[in-house]
Amino acid sequence: MHNKNKKRELILGLVTILLVAAAWFVGTFRSAMDATPFIHQAMPGSSRIEPVGDGVYSVWTKKEREMLSGYAAVAEGQGFGGPVTVVVAAGLAGYVTNVVVVDHSETPSYMRRVLDRNFLRSLQGKKYIDCFIPGEDMDGVTGATATSRALADAARRGLRNIASNAMGFRALEEPSPAITFGLPEICLILLFLLAFLGTRSWFPYKRTARWATLLLALGILGFAFNRPLTLIHVNNMLLGIWPAWQTHLYWYLLPAFTVFFILLEGKNLYCDRVCPFGAVQETLGAVGGAKLTLPPLLHQVLRWTQRILALFLVISALALVNPVQFNYEVYGALFHLAGSLFLFILLGLVLVSALLVKRPWCDYLCPIRPITDLLESFRKLFRRK
Repeated sequence: MHNKNKKRELILGLVTILLVAAAWFVGTFRSAMDATPFIHQAMPGSSRIEPVGDGVYSVWTKKEREMLSGYAAVAEGQGFGGPVTVVVAAGLAGYVTNVVVVDHSETPSYMRRVLDRNFLRSLQGKKYIDCFIPGEDMDGVTGATATSRALADAARRGLRNIASNAMGFRALEEPSPAITFGLPEICLILLFLLAFLGTRSWFPYKRTARWATLLLALGILGFAFNRPLTLIHVNNMLLGIWPAWQTHLYWYLLPAFTVFFILLEGKNLYCDRVCPFGAVQETLGAVGGAKLTLPPLLHQVLRWTQRILALFLVISALALVNPVQFNYEVYGALFHLAGSLFLFILLGLVLVSALLVKRPWCDYLCPIRPITDLLESFRKLFRRK
């Protein structure tokens, strides 16, 4: 029976990989975006739009006679969740007149926060020689730094593209990203080292080290930085969306450490000890007792539902080329009080359940858990072979 279960797990794992590959293949052949409606939105009253080249368009208006009124360009910036695409409109004097968001992969609540603060309006009037750096030559948005920076970067790239390809200005080089290694990266490395230390057979304070790691992760990765490992990470990597490592070291280190310890040590340190939402559930479980055990059949049904749901989310993201498609992770609702009503209701149900059942989110809802389980299954297979 044990061998049959192992064989079934292997077959299902291979089928999962094939389905993900098929979804990725479908996503690569999706039609390109038509920028025309967004250009009309950015420059109301336009009568004719003609491509100039390299994503730049000349825009004409007609009153008594048709005349050139400005230019528009499609450009991208890199947010925390993936690329942010905008249309930048510029007048004949070379200033930004409007910016319209075309598409993005950010958490909707973060993008909404930026738009509600009229961040796009602060881009109007910027010149192509400006730096477009939130907090320096323009206002930023607290709590959505990555999103506001992505919009500013996209607007700068678009305007400079217009200036060099349509207006004849001297092309300016994009600033080389400086390596950013700060407190978030240091804390992440130290947390994984502490978690690893707590698993060593010779270490005498294993329980203390585990709780110390969980509580530190809760405070630092959860409430201080709000940067847990999410399915958006995985979807971005599968979609080939890899931000500049110089400015996104944390983005690379978190999944790298998680996979490293699973494949080489056979230990899922992130889920067991470093996940801030896991720490929330364990703390509530310690308060409430969390001794309720689900019937075996219900347990199996919920686990398979979790796997099927995670697979659906990944396939949808790849096929629709949107890493946040149908995402239901509740971390933003807890750690940043940002999210839809549905996410807050789901969060409340999970937190109440954690008082009675040990780690209900991790065992039955988290879309990351099936992925780490799949990695562990392949590791065991390769070790047996």
